[in-house]
Amino acid sequence: MVAVFRQVTANCWWLAFTYAFVLFNPAAFDDQIGTRLYRNSIFAPAYFLAFGLMLFVLLRLLKGNPTRRWLVTINILLGLVFTFSYYLNEAGMWLVPCLVVSHLVCLIVYIRRSHPFLGGCGADRSNWLAYFNNLPRLRVVASCLIFAIPFGIFGSITLAYREVNQTFFGVRVIETRTQGELGIFAENVYQIYSDNRTDTVWAPPDAVDAAFAASATLRSIPNLQAELDAQYVPILGDFLPWRLRWGLTNTGNWTSEPELQLLFAQVNAELADAFRSGQLGRDARFQLVSSAGGRNLAEIERLIAPTLNTYRVFLTLTDFAPGGQPSAPDSNRDLAFISDLTNFPLTPSNTTDPETGFQSGELRALNWHIGNSAVNTIFALYRIVYPTLMTFACLGIIGAFIPIKHTFDGRQLSRVGIALTAIVLMGISALYAFGIAWFAEFLWVHGDPASQNVIQKYYATGMVPLLALFILLGSYLFFDFIRRLRIPRAT
Repeated sequence: MVAVFRQVTANCWWLAFTYAFVLFNPAAFDDQIGTRLYRNSIFAPAYFLAFGLMLFVLLRLLKGNPTRRWLVTINILLGLVFTFSYYLNEAGMWLVPCLVVSHLVCLIVYIRRSHPFLGGCGADRSNWLAYFNNLPRLRVVASCLIFAIPFGIFGSITLAYREVNQTFFGVRVIETRTQGELGIFAENVYQIYSDNRTDTVWAPPDAVDAAFAASATLRSIPNLQAELDAQYVPILGDFLPWRLRWGLTNTGNWTSEPELQLLFAQVNAELADAFRSGQLGRDARFQLVSSAGGRNLAEIERLIAPTLNTYRVFLTLTDFAPGGQPSAPDSNRDLAFISDLTNFPLTPSNTTDPETGFQSGELRALNWHIGNSAVNTIFALYRIVYPTLMTFACLGIIGAFIPIKHTFDGRQLSRVGIALTAIVLMGISALYAFGIAWFAEFLWVHGDPASQNVIQKYYATGMVPLLALFILLGSYLFFDFIRRLRIPRAT
């Protein structure tokens, strides 16, 4: 982040603050999204790297055109980081439009700076046409290829990823929950008309029954429909693929992933025919993506509150807790399993440490207390810092559009560019929070409503870098505005 913000300012104090602000980000110490030994713990750092590199390229271009070698190098690095971040889980698709918009803007800025328009545009459209007609075609193509590097790397790694899965597992897909034929089947069920579909029940029983009625292949799977009916009904949210897999396993119909793909490819073909013939009606609700259930207007409006709550969770650190927490009782079976998993010998809580004289449980409790006290201090500090800097950031963005000397020079245009970048980041965070609320609402509506904050924190980890970068960009503009106010105007 220091390298990113060095494109904006050379102030050592601000760069040091940026470093500390990101280094001690509370998400790194939370028990669910920071210290838990699970993939979610790497989300925030990976997204920081991905968005940081996108910003690095854009801010460097706003500062002045770098060399082609620099652009090629940084785009190769961005392609690798982006691909890694995308495939951390099955919801990485939200990163694609971010990279597309970012690099489209970068390309326009790069071409504009490389080939400045000297004629002034005014209201004369012909001047713009002349500018575009006079652009050197080969250099423009070369520029496009440079900014297409991350997409080429992403596509190449994706193809290789698919081929590896085809070679070792017999399926040419990345993951088989939302992709592949089973994922397509779930999407088909979400589209079948049903009066019983709600914002939390995407696959109501009558829609599942209609799918069985329309597919002879599906009906031919022994005992599957009865197994699904015997399980908990209704099927909430996106649990249908899991229910299907458990149903196939419990009824002895699971053979292998390739055979399952072939089987459900035939099922999906029959459902497609049923949709075309009118045997199956299509649901008229709006779907955010095909892998999520549809909603009507009233159900969409109800997502505003949980979307706003996502901001509250991350700005006030609601339900954030230190990572050092007591574990489950140390049974011999648990210890044996975890010791085998980690290849590290573990001891029961009642074992005395020969060096300290403490029992293991007492020693852990002492360490938890020391560590958790430090983490709680960080949480308390950021609960003040976050809302304060968020206020400064909003004021700074407004101030960026106010030229103190009533002239729009190069620096003022750069400020406006930074402000627009921050606004885009906030817009991305709003869409992201909205999408998370759409997908995760069923987890707290049909569970414990008090768990909403924890669930939103757990699934909306992408808010961490988006809000942090918005705060840093906007706060820089705020203090820059204050500095400009103190500079006496030229007479």
